[in-house]
Amino acid sequence: MLGVDFATILKNTGFRVEIAWKGLSGPIENEGLEASYLEYTLGFDRTFSRLLFNKNVTIFGQWVHQIIFKDERIGDNNIRFFLRRALILRTELALSYFSSFNIQALHTLDHKNWYLQPSLRYRFLDGFTFMAQTDILFGKADGFLGQFVGNDRVQVRLIHDF
Repeated sequence: MLGVDFATILKNTGFRVEIAWKGLSGPIENEGLEASYLEYTLGFDRTFSRLLFNKNVTIFGQWVHQIIFKDERIGDNNIRFFLRRALILRTELALSYFSSFNIQALHTLDHKNWYLQPSLRYRFLDGFTFMAQTDILFGKADGFLGQFVGNDRVQVRLIHDF
């Protein structure tokens, strides 16, 4: 893998670009690369003061694209090529100094996969945070997430940072 990244801030918005050329080798008996591709990510982030319920809202957005040059045996369910063309969006609503509500969403354009992850965090003691989140998956049967539809989950965590 060979890559570069760049980030800057223009006015109140942060922008970033990451580009990497990746080569995946095949089995030991097979010489050469099994796959060669360019992956790039274009992203932005911005915090809006008092946007919703008089609270701060932070928005992160990304476009991920993989340009595949050599793809001898790449199937649609290969996790390495799950993000061929994908949009990612994350929003965070700061409810108070100690709590926030987040929604993260991912959509792949090739196979119409969707991944939604709403979560709620509350920091109640010095170093302790309570978090509840759910993972909701949608997708066509031939897409990567389609094989996991019906495997939605709910998580509750107690996190201690020290």
